[in-house]
Amino acid sequence: MRRLLAFVLGACCLAMAQVPSDYRIGVYYYPGWKATAKEDPWAKIKPYKEREPLLGFYPEGDVATAETQLGWMHQYGIDFVLYDWYWSPSGQTYLNHAVDAYLQAKNRTQVKFGLIWCNHTDIVPSNLANFDAMVDYWIKSLFSQPSYLRQDGKPVMVIYSPAELYKTARKIGTTSNALLARARAKARQAGYPGIYFLGCTAAQKEYVNGLIMGDGYDGLTAYNYGRGASGEVDYDKPLPSTFLALAEGYRENWDWIIKQGTLPYWVPVIAGWNKRPWGSNTPHDNCVSTPLTFTQHLQSAKVYLDKYPQKTQRTVVICAWNEFGEGSYIEPTRQAGKAYLEVVQNVFRKK
Repeated sequence: MRRLLAFVLGACCLAMAQVPSDYRIGVYYYPGWKATAKEDPWAKIKPYKEREPLLGFYPEGDVATAETQLGWMHQYGIDFVLYDWYWSPSGQTYLNHAVDAYLQAKNRTQVKFGLIWCNHTDIVPSNLANFDAMVDYWIKSLFSQPSYLRQDGKPVMVIYSPAELYKTARKIGTTSNALLARARAKARQAGYPGIYFLGCTAAQKEYVNGLIMGDGYDGLTAYNYGRGASGEVDYDKPLPSTFLALAEGYRENWDWIIKQGTLPYWVPVIAGWNKRPWGSNTPHDNCVSTPLTFTQHLQSAKVYLDKYPQKTQRTVVICAWNEFGEGSYIEPTRQAGKAYLEVVQNVFRKK
């Protein structure tokens, strides 16, 4: 029944076109919802009834499901999706089923795709040969796709943790600057003009105008922010306990990075935060948005895109499509329907 629902909803979305816009809207995608013989990832989400997807607790990796999701993204004005992506020390992809489904979807050309390399875990290259194999995979299997996301003609790759890449590089006897240069050289040998590397960071001067700039990144962005920062992060300051306070912390990060940083900055926004399904229980988990407060958050980001079009490249990235465990999701649910997608459309697409 769910496959039939996905097919019907996807077919309805295939023919719907978005309104042209001066903005470029992206969304992160967490591929953590594929059941295995040992585990049902939805089990911890099911008690939170407000988080049940409109598609039900779907089998992630199913092509019909991917087509429905892409249809919704296209219909409501999302231009690209960045999949959380992992590469194991044994030289294999991990949790790649969502990307595989995207590549089989009939409507994939309506929404471009890219990766955020989640290198903040222990699932990272263990030596230089393993790093080379990972880059070769990017080039042969992903960059070659016509719908792969590009900036200035270069395939885009977001690095979740430049700090961890810095550490990994030293463990294998090199530098992160050398690794990025090595990857770009491989891409050029394959006929691409290079790779456009974006490093995730908060408004910390030692990263924004230090590590990230010094290591040769092309631009900045973030997956999410826990607190506000203006050059330094005060870890003694309590985390925000309302969505409005969280949104203000985002604005603080935007303002400092845009005004003090020298690299382009794809502005990150968030749909909310409540990590209780994963076992958290702190006041920070009260940062739950409503369509109204999410609208205000996006409108604030739009001000920066309009005021600094070159620095921001008029690009915003939403956390996230389906971080149901963290409370950051805009994918339609049975309770909210498509309200959050309608917010994206109304803020960035309506004339």
